[in-house]
Amino acid sequence: MLRTASIIRRAPTLLALAALLLAGALFLLGCRGKNKSKRSRDARVRQTTCKITIKSVPSGAAVLFEGRKRLGHTPLTLERDIGHSYSLHLVKDGYSRTQRVVHFEGGPPRTVTIQLAPARAEIVIDTGLLRGVQVVVDGKELGRTPKRVHLTAGKHVLTLNKSGHHGYREEIVVAEGDNKKRLIRVSLPPLAIMKKPAGWLTIRSDAPALLYRGKKMYGSVPLVRRPLPVGTYRFTVKSSALGVKKTIKVKLVAGELVKVMVKLQPADAGP
Repeated sequence: MLRTASIIRRAPTLLALAALLLAGALFLLGCRGKNKSKRSRDARVRQTTCKITIKSVPSGAAVLFEGRKRLGHTPLTLERDIGHSYSLHLVKDGYSRTQRVVHFEGGPPRTVTIQLAPARAEIVIDTGLLRGVQVVVDGKELGRTPKRVHLTAGKHVLTLNKSGHHGYREEIVVAEGDNKKRLIRVSLPPLAIMKKPAGWLTIRSDAPALLYRGKKMYGSVPLVRRPLPVGTYRFTVKSSALGVKKTIKVKLVAGELVKVMVKLQPADAGP
């Protein structure tokens, strides 16, 4: 009976202690839940954006948004909202403009590497009223005139052929990084009119000039891709403004273009 009475007297204290322990446990669980909820919210915030690093080979290319707004140069890290797509243009001297659509999706940061292609020169081949001339570049037929072709840096051989006409051949040199447009206008004389094999002649000078063959004026300089029967020719290039004239001797070969550059300007005087 005494033991029972003692337990009864201690009951309020034990209950109070149990309540205190329960409150502490609930407090700790609440804190854990709040921290977990906070971490979950933070994770959701981080997942709303995505990081992508744009690299190019070679590097140092300008990155343009929609082809207009410059964002920087490669390598370039962009952070954008998930679910968006952006059209990026990469521009670098000596290389063709490259366009790529980049999708910003969920997940860890990633890298997009873009290989830049060397710039190509645009060559427009025109044979005037004579259409349908076969165009061959480096031994490969590319079509018929009028024709537009794109050539990479280096030396290339252009050949033009059409039945009943003299064939034409020209070496084209494209410099590294050259992406300019060129026009090659060629006249192919009919075999019935020019009986002898034909060659072509281009004469340029560093000053405006007239071209004479003997005492007769032959035309003005530049003279570009003029078809002539094969043989050896003597011309005089004369600049009235400079009071200078020079005589040149040219040998034309069948089917070939001969290029001559005449310097009329006086050489710079030394110190």
